[in-house]
Amino acid sequence: MFCESKSVKQSLNEADPLIFKLKIAFKKYDRLYYILAKIAGALFVGSKTGVEACADLPKTAFIVNLGSGPKSLGAHIINVDAYPYANVAVCADATHLPFRDGSVDAIICECMLEHVTQPEQVIKEIARVITPGGLVYTSVPFMDPYHASPDDYTRWTMSGVRTLFNDFEQQELAVGWGPTSSLIAVLSHWLGLMLSFGNAGLQQALALFFMVCLSPFKILDFALKYPKMAPNIATGFYFIGLRK
Repeated sequence: MFCESKSVKQSLNEADPLIFKLKIAFKKYDRLYYILAKIAGALFVGSKTGVEACADLPKTAFIVNLGSGPKSLGAHIINVDAYPYANVAVCADATHLPFRDGSVDAIICECMLEHVTQPEQVIKEIARVITPGGLVYTSVPFMDPYHASPDDYTRWTMSGVRTLFNDFEQQELAVGWGPTSSLIAVLSHWLGLMLSFGNAGLQQALALFFMVCLSPFKILDFALKYPKMAPNIATGFYFIGLRK
């Protein structure tokens, strides 16, 4: 499974219990889940989504959405996940994908790599199954608080992303979620921590409350993603590369 070392149930009692339980509950209703995620979560301000990055590929292209969750990106894109959510076509371990060498034209892997224990092995597996010249689109966090799904292990700087994908020729690497989303997320969790008097459930409830209240300010990131130093405090990045 993507998070091989722990089951979903094991993670429920750890550092992110309330928010993780809400994720599991709302993922049964995929449209509602992603609406709420846009309100409470970081605002994507990148110039391309995974679907847009694949827009110029032929209609016959074999495209995989790795770590998809319940969200469908289109009838022509195959959802692969460790868990049998709605819209998942293939349940598989991301470190052992059930595809032949060089058989996939493009892989979209959004907000998944931080949730696996062996991200380097996942990238090697992506490189194995993708055809030479094939496209990979991924997004990863940097200045983003802990968020279990079902656990959370790793963060990357922009330089770290380049190193991680050294088997791919970089086409784009840019801020996907900006500094304001970072500030709001950390501030919301800090306020929850200060006002919860040590109660973990209350802390997370307050953090969600403040994230929703402060959400309108995230629109500032459409401008703040451009300054040269923005990547130093960005919430996360997206990367587009071609298999060498």
